[in-house]
Parts: sequence; C-alpha cells; structure tokens
Amino acid sequence: MIIAIDGPTASGKSRLGKNLSKELNIEFVDSGKLYRIIAYLYKSSNNNLNNFLKSKDWDEEFDRKNYKDDDLYTPEVSDISSKISTNKKVRKIVTDYLRKLAQKINLIVAGRDIGTVVFKNADFKIFLTAEENEREKRRLKQLSEKGYSNDKIDRELFLRDRRDSKRKIAPLKPAKDAFIIDNTNLKKEETLKLVLNEIKRRGLL
Repeated sequence: MIIAIDGPTASGKSRLGKNLSKELNIEFVDSGKLYRIIAYLYKSSNNNLNNFLKSKDWDEEFDRKNYKDDDLYTPEVSDISSKISTNKKVRKIVTDYLRKLAQKINLIVAGRDIGTVVFKNADFKIFLTAEENEREKRRLKQLSEKGYSNDKIDRELFLRDRRDSKRKIAPLKPAKDAFIIDNTNLKKEETLKLVLNEIKRRGLL
C-alpha cells in the first residue's frame, strides 16, 4: 500500500506521516528530506550541479542515518532545495529512489508532488493545507527555536511555496482524487483521526 501526502510548507505533512506510520506500522519517508540531503551536500560542493549529481551514489546517501535536522532544515538549505528541485535530473534521482523502495515495502510518503507525479496510482492521496498566517506561525516556531530571524523565515516560507506552485515541472497542487484537509484550526490528533476514519471508510485497512 502507498499513501501519498502532499501540501505546502508547514502544513503538517511530516507530522501526519509520522503519526500514520505509528498507527499503521508502515514506513514513512519525507521526500522533502531527500531533496534537502542533495541541497545540503551540494551547498559545499565546488562542482556544477550535473557533475555533482553524477559523483554520488544517491541510494547510499539517502539511506544514511547521520544527517542532522539542524543542518538540513536551515533557510539556506530550504532555498537551495526549492531551486534544485526544478531540475529534471534531481527529481529523477528522488523519484527513482522512492519507486524502488515502494516495490519492496508499503510506504507513506510526504512531499509536494507525490500524488500527482511520483505515485499517481497511490492507494490513498492526501493534500494538507492551512491558512498562510497559521503556516507562518508554525514555521516561525520551528525555525526561531534554531535561532533564525523572522525576515529569513518569512522569505523562505512564502517564496518557496510560490516558486513550487508555479514551476513547470511537478508543480505543487492537489491531485484530482486527493482527500483535502484544511487543518488551520485542527490539532494534530484531529487531523490524524480524520485520515484514519477516511482510510477505514474506503476499506483500506
């Protein structure tokens, strides 16, 4: 079974994915983290992007467990990640990795094009969203705890969403058959309950 979770920044994709993983005992993968790993390693590379991509065994890099969130979730890495995610070769690396993984095990995958591109035939597609001011508060809380200023947080949040929504390659948008949830005023437990109830209603459990 494949469950796809898409949505903009700070909409709660990763939190829902982790909670569903615990409830259903299915492995969770955050595709955004894979793009961040590429961005983080590319940040300190002297090669151009194409040569850099060829220099790595990406399955091996993605399987490593020693990446720190403090390194991967900075505004700088977020900005690089959003920019390189428009590159066809970058997207193919991530997509191929996820599809190979899905051939071996059941998966819950969160991202921005999982239900529309990576797994068009996913068993269950979810699109999470929330009002901009609420997502800004959530992102502010996440990044201010790491010592980043408000202006960087605002720029990182909204520029990335606008860029990803307008990009020609795999734009951020809900799949036509997605279960759409606006969780602006929902607690994480309420969002999880909505999803579990819908999974049961569809007979997927």
